[in-house]
Amino acid sequence: MSTLFIRMFIFTVFIAGSTLANATNSNAITINIDGVTYQTSLSPNPRIHPHYDSSTEGSTHFIGTLEEHAESWARLSLIDEQWQGVLSIYGTLHVITPSNSTFNNATLMVSTIAAKNSNIPMSCGASPLDDNLSSLSNKTVLQQTIDYNSLCSGTLEGVCMMAELEMAFDLAFQQTFASETESQIDSILNIVEGYYINDLNIGFDRITTELLDSEQFSTSTDPTTLLGDIQSKKINQQLPFIKNNRAIFHLVTGREFDGSTVGVAYVGTICNNNGFSSGTSQLIGNNIPLTALVIAHEIGHNFGSDHDEDSCGTGFIMAASLNASASQFSTCSTDSMQSTISATDDINQCMNFAVDLSISEAETNVDEAEQGSEITDQFDLSVTSIFQPVTMLSVTGSVDNSEGEFTSVSIGGNSCDISNEGQNYQCNLNNPLTTNEILTTLLITGEQLTTTHSITTITPDNVIDVNFNNNTLTRSLDNITPPSETPPSTTSDNTSTEVSETPESTSSSNNEADSSSGGGGAGSMHWPLLILLMVWSILNRIRLIHEPFKHLLTNK
Repeated sequence: MSTLFIRMFIFTVFIAGSTLANATNSNAITINIDGVTYQTSLSPNPRIHPHYDSSTEGSTHFIGTLEEHAESWARLSLIDEQWQGVLSIYGTLHVITPSNSTFNNATLMVSTIAAKNSNIPMSCGASPLDDNLSSLSNKTVLQQTIDYNSLCSGTLEGVCMMAELEMAFDLAFQQTFASETESQIDSILNIVEGYYINDLNIGFDRITTELLDSEQFSTSTDPTTLLGDIQSKKINQQLPFIKNNRAIFHLVTGREFDGSTVGVAYVGTICNNNGFSSGTSQLIGNNIPLTALVIAHEIGHNFGSDHDEDSCGTGFIMAASLNASASQFSTCSTDSMQSTISATDDINQCMNFAVDLSISEAETNVDEAEQGSEITDQFDLSVTSIFQPVTMLSVTGSVDNSEGEFTSVSIGGNSCDISNEGQNYQCNLNNPLTTNEILTTLLITGEQLTTTHSITTITPDNVIDVNFNNNTLTRSLDNITPPSETPPSTTSDNTSTEVSETPESTSSSNNEADSSSGGGGAGSMHWPLLILLMVWSILNRIRLIHEPFKHLLTNK
């Protein structure tokens, strides 16, 4: 790149009326626009997740489409029970904000901002930078370049790669939204990503979101001066929050720029290591969707797109005269951006490649078990990539309620590390296959068993999982029965001896009774009767002994 240009984006908004109706179901919103009803199908954006602990609670950011309208798309946010975002229908963008929406009979009625093409041109200055700065930008070591079509031969969740993005928000921006600042930032990224995924299959990996606590940049309201200050501080490493100097950096400010300019950025500077992969935009009133549109335009300059010429058509995002209904990039813009990506050295220094890791439970896992027993669970790990394969992944697991313990865990036939007295395990797997199997054996010690299992990438560092929603699985086993009771044993040697001796003794008594009286077995008699029989037997013996002596006495 021999010359770098700055693009100033001067933006004029016109408001046109339109009506939306929104059902209360957060995943299916009914929309009425100019008397025509549409049904949206929404799901949470898997790439937007909390960055600020509890401060984003009460907000959800959705992606979706209009049913029966394949070319439509939606990026909506629900923040503190108020909807905002954008809807693209037949190439027209409809903007929803809390200020233009009201609830009526459980329906969200919205008067959309769907501006018509403006007759007022957007002024844009294009001038080469200082020669010294231009030469700095070209001092990159020639490395491998990769054609865009090779990088994006397929998609995962609509994404082939994700540009690293670092953003900062000044005090003026934060003061506008106060406690909602973080949620509004998520809403911005949700919308900006929508434009790029729908036209280029490029998402954003937001590696930094900095809420500035002081004026770290020039306070000038001249956008060119501010942009130059950003570039200077970035190349001189005066921004400690920057994680990757090659990533796109964008400052969003709550100040108003001079004139009608609302944004400015360097052109064709992705992966630049000298601070030029930068831009800045101002907040438009407190309108997040329109601010996101400006940011998308400025990042488009970083990606190599100039303003659309007349031959490109009108009403697109990079048009020289842009209005609020622009919902897509022209083919001129997408061709320019794809060419810039293909010609950029070391694209993997600022881009991450899409992969999708998921974990699922095997159908053969038991749904009931006995306390004190061991069970073996199987989980299937799926690894999908497009351009860059995963070379190492990590799987971790835990027993959530301490009512069991892992006794063995293996993945791909290799044993895993078990720690914390069987409460946790961790495995690394090199060069994973498309489908991998993990086996866990657990000893059940309680009445309910819950385990959690998660999968993440380790290497290479330029791949990113585009769907965080399928990386973790919780397995609950509620049907646990108490251990079975073992009946007392009656077959031991001692018991056998005692039992055998008693019948022999009884048999002897019975024989004596039988020889004397012919009575039945003593086992069926009560003890008094037995005693009586024994006394009778003794007396009878005495009589028999006495009889001979009696005879002798008589003879005398």
